[in-house]
Amino acid sequence: MNFSRLPACAALGVFILLGGGVVMTIAWETIFNGRVYQCSDWIGFPGFLMPGDWVHEPIAYVDTVNPTPSMSDPDAIKKGWTVMKLWVAWWTMIAAVLITSLAPLLGCLHRGKPAEDDGSQVR
Repeated sequence: MNFSRLPACAALGVFILLGGGVVMTIAWETIFNGRVYQCSDWIGFPGFLMPGDWVHEPIAYVDTVNPTPSMSDPDAIKKGWTVMKLWVAWWTMIAAVLITSLAPLLGCLHRGKPAEDDGSQVR
């Protein structure tokens, strides 16, 4: 194994992790918040960074989510979606960021391995 490049690969992985977190937060706010669900008492903090705090009882299942509800309106989820489906979407995005950020580290560790000698080379 080639450990000499490990610090640089780890730094790249951390950079991808942080950048991926920013990208996923923006994506979550663009795709889900106000389109798939809406919390009427939302405080302005990105929903991606507050998992599970997307909607509160009572929840209305609606055809179209109102992106600017009144505080007296119930929280809303678009028909066809559930809190569990929001959790699945969130965990999928987390997994994508983690796998992507581990790729440079695994690439560094794998790149240092010598090729297997299958005996076909003449010496």
